Amino acid sequence: MQKIKIEFSEFNGGEFTMGVVTDENKIDILREKAEEGDFSLSDLEEEGVAFYENDSFFHYYSGDVSDGNMIIYKNDEEILDLNVDEIPYTTYSNPWVNFEELQQKIDGDFLVFGAAVYEKALSAKVSFELEDDEEFDINKLLFLTINLDETFGDWQIIDKIVYFKDKDLKVIWDKVYEEYEKENQYYEPSEYETDKGKIEIIMNYYDDGKKDIKKMVEDLGVSIDFEEGRSIGSEAILIYDKYGEALFQQWN
Repeated sequence: MQKIKIEFSEFNGGEFTMGVVTDENKIDILREKAEEGDFSLSDLEEEGVAFYENDSFFHYYSGDVSDGNMIIYKNDEEILDLNVDEIPYTTYSNPWVNFEELQQKIDGDFLVFGAAVYEKALSAKVSFELEDDEEFDINKLLFLTINLDETFGDWQIIDKIVYFKDKDLKVIWDKVYEEYEKENQYYEPSEYETDKGKIEIIMNYYDDGKKDIKKMVEDLGVSIDFEEGRSIGSEAILIYDKYGEALFQQWN
């Protein structure tokens, strides 16, 4: 077997959390701070409201897909050094808060509290194996990302990396071919005679929400666990009441 290792470095990103607050004491603290204004996440933590513990919606620590470096090794020998923006990506999660649904589920008062701490120079390592007779092809690599535009703006953070090994690509392609034959679609042979062309068509079906294709692709994903970077002294604080009205928004 061949070992493929990818080292990521110099990513901008950070820690992003969002959740529901139902504890009356914490609600009072958040409302008071929102009325006072000009406070930090460390101020909240000192009063018993730690943002990293409030993550019933999500908790991500990741880098943005727009920048960062990648070095790829095969059996510990460097074969590629490139920027992350040279790798295609697709959004597979776009979290948002459904306040109407929350009102139906939660009795009494609640707040939604979101926070982000921004960092730079995040890094990570992932690895996987290929058969001895299989050539590594950069065109078979892509990212699955989480779009935070409904919560924290333009952040498009990386969650998983997918590599279409020969055997996996064949299984998924056979399924896609079966799908578009059922739909009486037609692709020119030139569109799928290469692995890159097949993957582009597969990802069209993925983006169209075909559940079986989505699951097959996502099952190939390897999670990227980023290591702590360097703080850039910036954070976001978002507090909403149960009706979705912003009580406090701070971006710095």
